[in-house]
Amino acid sequence: MPPKVYIILLNYKIWKDTIECLESLYKLDYPNYQVIVVDNPTKPANNSLAHIREWAEGSLTIDFPQNALSHLSSPPIQKPVSYQYFTQQDIEEKKAHGKATSNLILIQAQENKGFAKGNNIALDYCVQQADFEYVWVLNNDTVVEKDSLR
Repeated sequence: MPPKVYIILLNYKIWKDTIECLESLYKLDYPNYQVIVVDNPTKPANNSLAHIREWAEGSLTIDFPQNALSHLSSPPIQKPVSYQYFTQQDIEEKKAHGKATSNLILIQAQENKGFAKGNNIALDYCVQQADFEYVWVLNNDTVVEKDSLR
């Protein structure tokens, strides 16, 4: 088995971009990765994680704009995508330790402390799992080629 890679996305406001990125990530041909999405909350709340959960469950479909990169996120992947939900407090209290059983980890940050803090929450989760070789931090508005991780 190739080395495990955690892929970290920080969501802030634009959950549709995050979902488009997820659509491309779940087309990767690399067999050993897990995606972590940390949501930095907005004021007023925009329910980003609720939308991402609905997408993972298969109850939310999004038509992405057609452009030169559309082939990276379309057609949509098979749903449901198994996911686990944790809060920042769960991570800080190490309640997620050893509980990585899904392909998608969703973490709700308590407050928006910026890009670095959001990624550090995900990195804390990775370190608690102690089962990885690499971490790939992506902006949530990216899409990837299927062989980019390999």
